[in-house]
Amino acid sequence: MESLLKFVPQSYVDDGKMIATTQANTTEEKEAFEFSRYYDYLLKVIGKTLLIPIFTDILEGKDLQAEDIMQFLNEWDLLDVRNELIINQGVKNYFGGDYISALHILVPQLEATIRNMFAKAGYATTVIRPGVVQFEQTFNEFINREDVKQVLGDDLQQYINFVLVNQLGLNLSNSIAHGLISPEHLNRYNTILVIHIYLCLTRFEVNKDLENDKK
Repeated sequence: MESLLKFVPQSYVDDGKMIATTQANTTEEKEAFEFSRYYDYLLKVIGKTLLIPIFTDILEGKDLQAEDIMQFLNEWDLLDVRNELIINQGVKNYFGGDYISALHILVPQLEATIRNMFAKAGYATTVIRPGVVQFEQTFNEFINREDVKQVLGDDLQQYINFVLVNQLGLNLSNSIAHGLISPEHLNRYNTILVIHIYLCLTRFEVNKDLENDKK
């Protein structure tokens, strides 16, 4: 049955718009389509069986508040002070049950946090365009750069890419930035994923991780 299904065209529809199909032109595109469906399923299983219980039973069950999360993040040397106050508000909104505003704050700040993390280690986050004008590289391009992948590692890079910018994934960053996200996606589960990525980033240190990988 599985082998027969490979010959049946399948489409990926988001908010009524078809954004991908197995009738793609190349084998690589078809494989990306299938991988994204599998990754989405796997992430939901892990998220709902591990992450949500950790946040609800362990963290919130012990009366941890936004201040506790922020205290942990503030001890991370690579968190830029410019992002700190804004992230704090987003985390507070999560604990207050306001996932709509929490994600609208935390997702753009997560992009900025990742860029600043690499910038502090001397990595370029900008590109020069015609006319010798310097622009921030789009996050889609930045997170898929080979040097960025090398530092983050395959698992974390794929996680960030899927949650933030992969069109076949959650694509939270692009959907929020362009006002296209549906209300049902502004939920507790997606907010937990974003906060979890912040926490994952705290294992990086400039001297031990980023600068050594740059050499």
